[in-house]
Amino acid sequence: MKLKAIFLLAGLLFCQQLLALNIYVSPKGDDRNPGTIQQPLATLIAARNMIRKIKKAGKLREHINVIIKSGVYPVTEAINFTAEDSGTQEHPITYQAEKANSAIFSGGIKLPEFQVKSDGNWILVLQSIVTKNTLPGQLSMSKLPEQLFINGYRAPKSVYPDSGYFLPSAVSEKVVNTDKAGADSAIIKIKLNKEQVNYFNTLSPADLQQAIVTFYHNWDFSRKKILNYSPADSSFYISGNKMKPWNPLNKLSTLAIENIKAALKKGGQWCYDQDGNIIYKPKSGEQPKTTIATTPLIEQFLIFKGSESSKVSFLNFKGLSFEMTKYTMPKTGIEPVQAAANTQAAIVLDFSDNINFSNCSVSKTGQSALWIRRGCTYISAEQCLFKDLGANAVKIGEQNMAQNEAMHTHHNRINNCIMQSGSKIFPSAAALIIFQSGNNTVTHNDISDFIYTGISVGWTWGYGESLAKNNNISYNHIHHLGWGILSDMGGIYTLGKSEGTVLRNNVLHDIFSKGYGGWGLYTDEGSTGILLENNLVYNCKSAGFHQHYGQDNMIRNNIFYNQQLAQLEATRVEPHIGFTFTNNIIVYGLGELSGINWATANFKSDYNLYWNTQSKKITIGNLTFEQWQKSGKDAQSVIADPQLINNQPTNKTAMQNINFKPFNVNEAGVYGNKSWTKKAILNNEVEIQFETLFKR
Repeated sequence: MKLKAIFLLAGLLFCQQLLALNIYVSPKGDDRNPGTIQQPLATLIAARNMIRKIKKAGKLREHINVIIKSGVYPVTEAINFTAEDSGTQEHPITYQAEKANSAIFSGGIKLPEFQVKSDGNWILVLQSIVTKNTLPGQLSMSKLPEQLFINGYRAPKSVYPDSGYFLPSAVSEKVVNTDKAGADSAIIKIKLNKEQVNYFNTLSPADLQQAIVTFYHNWDFSRKKILNYSPADSSFYISGNKMKPWNPLNKLSTLAIENIKAALKKGGQWCYDQDGNIIYKPKSGEQPKTTIATTPLIEQFLIFKGSESSKVSFLNFKGLSFEMTKYTMPKTGIEPVQAAANTQAAIVLDFSDNINFSNCSVSKTGQSALWIRRGCTYISAEQCLFKDLGANAVKIGEQNMAQNEAMHTHHNRINNCIMQSGSKIFPSAAALIIFQSGNNTVTHNDISDFIYTGISVGWTWGYGESLAKNNNISYNHIHHLGWGILSDMGGIYTLGKSEGTVLRNNVLHDIFSKGYGGWGLYTDEGSTGILLENNLVYNCKSAGFHQHYGQDNMIRNNIFYNQQLAQLEATRVEPHIGFTFTNNIIVYGLGELSGINWATANFKSDYNLYWNTQSKKITIGNLTFEQWQKSGKDAQSVIADPQLINNQPTNKTAMQNINFKPFNVNEAGVYGNKSWTKKAILNNEVEIQFETLFKR
């Protein structure tokens, strides 16, 4: 019977292949061709249009596979998919690479060869390039490229100071205008110290005109052009929106100045000169003839735009690579927005369902990679690589909470994906963020090398209504975040009422903030009804777990090991029970057990294990462990060595005493063949650079 079933299955698969229509695309093809293997098309747009004709003729009676041969496909405009491009459940439409990740859709243009200047720097005269450009409207002197890639790698702009950041002496603001919508504009004065004034006095008017200043303030950033520099009052001025009172610029805000010729000192950096030409300082050994410079021309690759009544549906994208999109800073600069929430994405879906991306990659973006935005259901990304990103890797849902349920986004899946090296242009970008969206699954992903939070869930501050419920955040490996640049961040960050949301079996480590708030698990304002269990958290700067304020959260059966400053923290003391903390293992030899307000916060705590590797003495705030127990907390908890080996406890008696249930920490992260899983391994140099932060 088993043999018969096998032959029956094989027969069904063979019949499916016979019933499939294959359309071929090749870099050597022609869009006037019929799309056969012998006479392929040249573009994805032509393949899409051919399918539209098939559908209009009523001939969609089989699967359609668009097979894309290996090569590079220049993309000069975004490809749009509407409801007329949909497949059906019985006959889906698939766009797939003939060989995985060998079909590359590129939004960039190769620039001419650099010319060597007398000072050893290289130059590209953009006025000449624009005049000869074969892609009119894509590159112009009014919209110069702001991202430059040298031999495939993102080149940073010149920056002062050449390492670290500087602090202003003072910051003040003058409101100058209020528009009809009630928004205030302001002039902001940045006062400099003597050393900074001395440097500014060496800058030419052209440098000051081209300069871009980036401010880092708590969890956010701002980026502005210099409006005016006044040596007389040792200050420079910027303009923009009135500062937000909860996170303004002040004398603790670090800042750096980019794109000035005087700061072009390190090989691999670039800037504009006063004529708008690219000036590049070559690395040792680089030669103009063998150096390939590229710049992105487009902002987006794929746009899915259905409607409430007619969605884009049943499309698959397999093994495709999308690389290089641009970002152009507005003349008014960049205003602070938490988590870079409003950035555009290379792939955006609205009113879509049953769209699947598998084994695809999105890289070298100016902004974000994938946004499952409005009215989207059952969208999935499986085994996809999101790397070298200007902002976020994945965004789900919208920031506003629409009254019309048809506009809600829910039941989407991000599984077995790698999100690596992001927030290059927008440092406040979370790797993955879920806004007003519920019932999503985020599992087995590897997230690393972002400047802000790893996974952010929820978009309602406080106890107001929220759609971010029943989200499943499990088996993710989240690490090497922060880089000491921003504060108030977490490996996993939650916000608002989130009943049914689960944070389970995640491994979080190496999270390093600038100031406060380098946390592993962070339940922020109003987080409610969340289960956090079976997570391993270690090597975070501020604490393994921190709750700002919330209600009815359950933190159980987790391992918190060796955070730098404190192991556990809570900020706001509320009249209700904020959370229950039970069956956890807390081991530390660094810092303190309890940080801010842990000793006074309103929560239940019992059946936990505490172990100080430097001393058997356990204190919570000013209380001994015995006094802490008499206060009503941790009555059945124990002080014992869990005997951690490879971050897993081996002391069975100790685990039984607190009803701890062992879990396999090695199950977190991506899975599959070695060629895939090794892509999640950070470059050794990156890890070494990160480790130095903890040694300062």
